[in-house]
Amino acid sequence: MPQAPTHANCDCVGIAVVPATAAVRDSRIPAGPILRVEPAAFSTFLRWTTAAG
Repeated sequence: MPQAPTHANCDCVGIAVVPATAAVRDSRIPAGPILRVEPAAFSTFLRWTTAAG
């Protein structure tokens, strides 16, 4: 997977959907920790964040 451009003043995350898991990490720290969640829980989170505006 190609790396996204680095943005010094950006609060960005990288997201990968792999079998049975959505993996989320801080894009500024590629070797840092990865949060793994079930796809259904991640979908609920995305709906909640987009509804919040």
